[in-house]
Amino acid sequence: MIATDILVIDASVAVKWLLNEEDSAPALALFRLPCKLIAPALIRVEVLATIAKVARRNQLSIADATRQIQRWHSTLSRRALFTVEGDKDYQDEVELSLAQRHSLYDCVYLALARKLGVPLATADKRLADIAHELGIEAFDWRSEPS
Repeated sequence: MIATDILVIDASVAVKWLLNEEDSAPALALFRLPCKLIAPALIRVEVLATIAKVARRNQLSIADATRQIQRWHSTLSRRALFTVEGDKDYQDEVELSLAQRHSLYDCVYLALARKLGVPLATADKRLADIAHELGIEAFDWRSEPS
């Protein structure tokens, strides 16, 4: 069980709420945790970009993509996931990206979890490993009871 009242969610987990992917069920179970799910505002466009990419690759029809985009907007408007704006200059995020030699986008999630001192839920093993190296708990959302 989660030992905090806040959990940072990255886009690799959030897309599982919308697309029928492996581990979608435990990802959806995160909504039942007794904590607030938050993410940097970047997640808004990252999830949309993933849905669009899947549709461009003909792995999802345009109609289904449109439905999933509407579900995503509904998730955000219902505040099932809270988004927070980052610092204007993204200094911490850039420093993390350079130091870890990892994507700036992923480091935006890391920086938020580190700043708040809360766990990060990600489906990206490399990102989870970096979180662990930095002393950020990589929340094992796949093992949570559904």
